[in-house]
Amino acid sequence: MKKSFTLIEILFVISIFSLLIISSLSFLKEVNINNKDIYKNEINFLDIQSTFVFIQNNVKDIKSLKYTDENIYFKNAILLKNVNKYSLEKYSDGYKVKITFYNVLYEEVIYE
Repeated sequence: MKKSFTLIEILFVISIFSLLIISSLSFLKEVNINNKDIYKNEINFLDIQSTFVFIQNNVKDIKSLKYTDENIYFKNAILLKNVNKYSLEKYSDGYKVKITFYNVLYEEVIYE
């Protein structure tokens, strides 16, 4: 009787640990996928912010920006890829730049 009770205890403990390990692995998988998505979004945000800083530093040559084939070019060199939409509006004291990058709209006002 004692041996059978011990065997039942062992089976119960093994099943509990198995469930724990399976749920932990599932959680780690979800965390990993979430981290990859956040990483991609942050890289895209850094790309767009660095583009706005570049445009701000070269505001005198802002007319050299061209948008063709989903890319923004500056003096015939690629500045930013995978751009869905781009617009440049002139105001009295600067420009308003709108860039849709990976289907997210970013706007920046750049002063001369």
